[in-house]
Amino acid sequence: MRLKVTLFITTLAFLFSTGIAQAPSGSASKSLRPLERSERLERSCRNKQNKKHKCPKKKPPVQRAGSLSVDCPTPAVGNYPQGPEIGFGFHFTPGTTGAAQYLFDYGDGPHFASSSWEEARYVGLSHTYRRPGTYTFHAAVIDGAGLRVDASCVWYWTSPVVPRGGGNGGTSSNGSYRTGATCRDGSHSSATGSGACSWHGGVRYWLYG
Repeated sequence: MRLKVTLFITTLAFLFSTGIAQAPSGSASKSLRPLERSERLERSCRNKQNKKHKCPKKKPPVQRAGSLSVDCPTPAVGNYPQGPEIGFGFHFTPGTTGAAQYLFDYGDGPHFASSSWEEARYVGLSHTYRRPGTYTFHAAVIDGAGLRVDASCVWYWTSPVVPRGGGNGGTSSNGSYRTGATCRDGSHSSATGSGACSWHGGVRYWLYG
């Protein structure tokens, strides 16, 4: 009997050493390489079949804001009884999500807000100013993720009217008060007296508002 047991054990050892016999399938997973184990874990998590290990939580995608720029038209010079109607340039590149709301501030009081690009394009980007002056046009876009981008530009309307009275606080023939000047080199000055634009070639037009 002992001879048979010894012979059986010897035979098994020979079979395992030569690779003819293999370990039971239950112990095969212990000899898997780390890469194979991670691949199996990832596959089981993807198929929602993993109950023994905690599957890693998926990180939400990073929300990226878009980019925005605006262009103001050429400054207006002259008398406009109804005020000049101008159009602003608008350039928006979406980020992770598209635009959800457009906001415009024209710098003279009125505001515009809409979720429609067609309305923003054909209505919001046109505006009529009623009085000469310096205005800052401010635009903002809020996307679907709540991210906001802003841009602005400055626009001028100068009315070359002959002033009644010189010095600071002079008034024009239509009763508006002097608020600054446009210099001969194209720059602008907030001075309203004789020293305005003294380093820029002198006054080209006075600004009234």
